[in-house]
Amino acid sequence: MKYFCQRKIKTLAENYVGISDNIPPHFTHDNVRYEQWDFTYSEGAMGYSWIATLEIDADSFNDAFVVFRKKLLDATPKIAVISQCYVEFLHQPLIIQNVDKNYAYFHNIFDSDPVPLHFDDTSYKALEQLSHTSIPEEFYYYWNDAVNTVGSTPKMLLLFSAIEALCKKSNGKIDKAKRLQILGEELDTNFFENGNKGLRHRLVHGEYFQPTDFDQNYIELIHAKIVTYFNSEIFNEELIRTGVVGPQRHFDDNKLGSRNFIAYKSDTRELIGIRDVINDFDTNEHNLIDKFEYVFDKSIADY
Repeated sequence: MKYFCQRKIKTLAENYVGISDNIPPHFTHDNVRYEQWDFTYSEGAMGYSWIATLEIDADSFNDAFVVFRKKLLDATPKIAVISQCYVEFLHQPLIIQNVDKNYAYFHNIFDSDPVPLHFDDTSYKALEQLSHTSIPEEFYYYWNDAVNTVGSTPKMLLLFSAIEALCKKSNGKIDKAKRLQILGEELDTNFFENGNKGLRHRLVHGEYFQPTDFDQNYIELIHAKIVTYFNSEIFNEELIRTGVVGPQRHFDDNKLGSRNFIAYKSDTRELIGIRDVINDFDTNEHNLIDKFEYVFDKSIADY
């Protein structure tokens, strides 16, 4: 079966490849076509995004998805190096359509408003107490950077640095007993095991991990351990709330999403383009109204 795959790539790189011959400018790499989200001669490159398109023969929808994703995972980091710009697609919308069908799978991912947390009288009490402790300033700097950054790998590296700053002795060496007290034996071994076996050492020395490579959310586990340490050892009472859902909240990378099958409202055999779908969705308060509709029937199970 032949599948038509498209994905939005969010980037500050403006695609001008082949502009003298092609509008919109585009290029093909590893059978994937990359073009600017929108382009005119008067305005130039627009949309802060590209469209990646692949037509592929595959045994199933899932096989097409895996191949497409792998090709983008291979290309986008290289584009980031060359363009010197932000490049990201894993949190962007995706369409995959069997070309013999009049409907497509649409995985929509879109920005949502951030959800704040209260800074209340108890929080103020904690702040006043922290002003009279000997906790190294470096800990706070690293922790603040970890909270403000996006992405699991940079977060973990910054959190590891925060832990080491918190556990540093006056002679510059790490107080391993204190680190063990904070993290517990399992996490301390997982992160700092000698012989470059610990996760901290492996990340620093060039190994790369996706969040899905782990069976636990290490970022939230570290966060909870630090909160527990502060409450029990610094404050001697719970001044930092525990059990917060989604800690380390920030303004960026707040996403909502949905997975649906969609089709044109009109009787057409045109392939469903991701730009038209997103424009319909964005201009109608996050719903498909004008050109497209949500569909489902039993035959879709064999997609």
